Amino acid sequence: MLPCLGVFLFHPFCHHRYISLVSVLHRRTVRLALIGTSIILATSVIGATPVIDAETREGGVGVSLFLPIAYHLFAPWCTVWDALTTLSLAQHLALFLTVVILFAAWRWHLAQRRVLSWRQEVRVGIGAFAAYLLVYVAGALIPRPMAALRVSDPDDIIVDFHSHTNASWDGRRNFTVAENRRWHTDAGFDAAYISDHKTLRGARLAMATNPAHYAGETMLLPSVEQRDQDQHVNVIGISPEFLVDPHGEWHDLPGDTSTYTRTHGPFLILTLPGDLAALPTNEVHGVVRVAAIEVSDGAPRGIGQTQRDHARIVQLADKLRLALVTGSDNHGWGSTAVAWTVLHIPGWRTMNGTRLDSAIATTIRTEQHAATEVYLRNTPNAGGSIVALVLTAPAIAWRLLVDLQWPSRAAWIGWIAAAALCAELGSAWSGRRTIIAAPAMQPVREPLPGAPPPKHVLHRKPKRALAIAGSVPPLEERPDDPLSIDDDDLR
Repeated sequence: MLPCLGVFLFHPFCHHRYISLVSVLHRRTVRLALIGTSIILATSVIGATPVIDAETREGGVGVSLFLPIAYHLFAPWCTVWDALTTLSLAQHLALFLTVVILFAAWRWHLAQRRVLSWRQEVRVGIGAFAAYLLVYVAGALIPRPMAALRVSDPDDIIVDFHSHTNASWDGRRNFTVAENRRWHTDAGFDAAYISDHKTLRGARLAMATNPAHYAGETMLLPSVEQRDQDQHVNVIGISPEFLVDPHGEWHDLPGDTSTYTRTHGPFLILTLPGDLAALPTNEVHGVVRVAAIEVSDGAPRGIGQTQRDHARIVQLADKLRLALVTGSDNHGWGSTAVAWTVLHIPGWRTMNGTRLDSAIATTIRTEQHAATEVYLRNTPNAGGSIVALVLTAPAIAWRLLVDLQWPSRAAWIGWIAAAALCAELGSAWSGRRTIIAAPAMQPVREPLPGAPPPKHVLHRKPKRALAIAGSVPPLEERPDDPLSIDDDDLR
């Protein structure tokens, strides 16, 4: 009832004696606001699972999703942008086509009730497309509060194994090392690897600006993303002085492959998207080998492959004893973390950047598949199903509503009430519901005895009295009276 009461109490004409709560309930804006509020309240009884385990697809144990106060205040914007950020390319296309179909159906419905010109429809269509595009652009460019993962064990560390800075050719120009650190801190990461393309320039600057030990901000560690035939790999466990091929090609290090050990030296992380059936031989039998694989990649193409090939990724990890990790693949666009990797490393909070990098690499090399736990945002997963892809829009709405926390629900209801009130105020001020006031009382002039009546009252048709909302009946005409005079002159 909050949207209804808000419109009733603050509507500019709400105190008129002819306006009642019942009449407010009959307004379309208020009915829509009440429907939206009812849906938000009704979905609260369903159990929320905003974070799930990547392997079991069930709710995470010992972890929770933390939302700052600013996120709750702007919940309608933050939740929608988060939902859009976690979609694959195919889901983005399905959502766009759904919006186009609904928009066309709405305009067709209006055309049945009134005449619409094709020029007007073209303008409306262009405006709607511009508004749709603006939502995406704003979500990618405008900084906003972020959802962060929280763990209950202080010896658990949350890591992002794949991120970029403006040192990458495709990185956002103002996404500096400092901005990368701020983004990861807001998303709840304790450590993040800078894996720029073809260069360690960003990683060197990150290591130089790290604090002596963890002090509340993300520790940035060195890595590099390179191409190995048709695959992309991140090299972990290297120093900032590691020699990088300027063309971005990965070359296995010289050495005796028969003496390979998992206890020391750099290793590779297989990133997505990629061909899981065509791993280069050197990545499996070389000096530097694959020790981990991404089970979640934050780029739209990576999200699409992880949805389609999730089972194959897990099977490949079991077969090669690979650790499952996540990578935001963040290039500076958007403010949403799709997934987090958690490792158990006692005493990591007292380590500097070099020791922490070594501890993470050693844990993955020695514990292999058991080294990590991966947690994902619970988002619509189309997988390989065409039906699930077609139903992307309702799946997004359902997931968004079910996972809302109560402060966010309250914010949604408040924003709905504010929108309904603004719509009613705009409707009133545009003159759609004008109340016409009765004319002011005029003094009556008494004619002089024996003087003829004034000319302006001879043979004049009577006027109908104006009243508020038609509550006063009009004065009836009297045809048998030879002199017709105004209501004003009778006063």
